[in-house]
Amino acid sequence: MADPLSNLRAAYGVLETRVNRALRIQLGDTARLCLQRDEAFRLLESAEPHHNLFSPAEFTTLQESISTMADRLDEACHLSTDPQEGPSITVVADSVTGKRGHPKKNINPAFLEEALTLRGPTGLSDVLRCHPRTIRRRALELGLAAPGVPVYHEEVLPDGGHNRAYTGAPRPAAPSLTDEQLDTAVAEILDVFPA
Repeated sequence: MADPLSNLRAAYGVLETRVNRALRIQLGDTARLCLQRDEAFRLLESAEPHHNLFSPAEFTTLQESISTMADRLDEACHLSTDPQEGPSITVVADSVTGKRGHPKKNINPAFLEEALTLRGPTGLSDVLRCHPRTIRRRALELGLAAPGVPVYHEEVLPDGGHNRAYTGAPRPAAPSLTDEQLDTAVAEILDVFPA
């Protein structure tokens, strides 16, 4: 039969590792932290019948260590359920202009600058709960984005009239193949992929 003292020391080593891990990665997870606390108390209950195998100093250290573990696990349960100290950062605030329509949405400039390096206005619209166009407008107002080319420009005609010339999207130039080059390319394609 194995030595109970060695088993209890080994169990304490495993418990210590699990408690330290739980305190690092399960902060605020009350159910899991309580399981670890209960496991610590079970180890102490298992050790009490064998207290005569321990030296008095070692058994006192075991009791104090398990008590400290339980206290730290209890504190970790309440850390995430405690109210936040201080105000939270306001990212989007509505400002009433006195005009009809929706209030103007002001976006925190530092947040917007950083967020635009990670996503575009469409990707940020769900996070900020406003339309991508609003995000684009605030970025333009704050100088965080460059304006696009105008959609049209007015031309004054010689007779004094006005004409709107619309700017289209840039189109690639048509390839400048001669008839012979085109025939050669088609022949090569037909050789590779016969009909």
